Amino acid sequence: METAAPKVDAAVRARLTLPPLREESLKIGPNGVTRGRYLLTFSRRALLPGPAARFQALADDLGLDAAALEPHLTSANAVHVGFEPGGKTKLYLEFPPPFAPEPNLAFLAIKHDKRLNRYVRLSAAEAEGALRELIPDSPARDTARACLSKGGTALEVTEEGSPRRSIDIHLADAKMTVADLPGLDDLLAGQKDQLTDIRHQPLGHFACGLGRDGAPFATIYYGGRHDP
Repeated sequence: METAAPKVDAAVRARLTLPPLREESLKIGPNGVTRGRYLLTFSRRALLPGPAARFQALADDLGLDAAALEPHLTSANAVHVGFEPGGKTKLYLEFPPPFAPEPNLAFLAIKHDKRLNRYVRLSAAEAEGALRELIPDSPARDTARACLSKGGTALEVTEEGSPRRSIDIHLADAKMTVADLPGLDDLLAGQKDQLTDIRHQPLGHFACGLGRDGAPFATIYYGGRHDP
């Protein structure tokens, strides 16, 4: 499965008519730091002509059932494709506020195992409350609160049929690097990977919360760039 991503990535790029943006990510959890994760972002115009048929073909390329997303395609302004180690994929639709199919909904995403994820916009006060509820005093919570203080907009992520829940904070407008992430060294305490090779990379956003198994995690998104 590890060799599937380059082939599927190539199929996705061939399917769509505009080049993507690419953003890397890594996940910090009980089992260490997981790298090799990334996201491709395409304007919805990349689905033209025939967006419905092209979107279905894209889902087929990814091995995903996108039936839950298809009714909302006309409301979306962007399509995102996520890749993770092990050949896992994820397909997102992004919605501008006036056209969101549900109140404050920013993204809908479907995973390789048909789990539907919702990303809902939160106020800073709502995000603070969610962090207190989700995560006890910890480096990840401290980092998230510091990110909120920098004006980062926040999303709450939930997954149907799962206890997974997290807070995702957008930081690209803050013009920070990975090294600037508040509390980075505390997040990495005890980890073998200290991210020395990417600390200079631009920071995109920070997420933290609980996974399907109830274990805490934090995710750092970085290195956003045009990727023709």
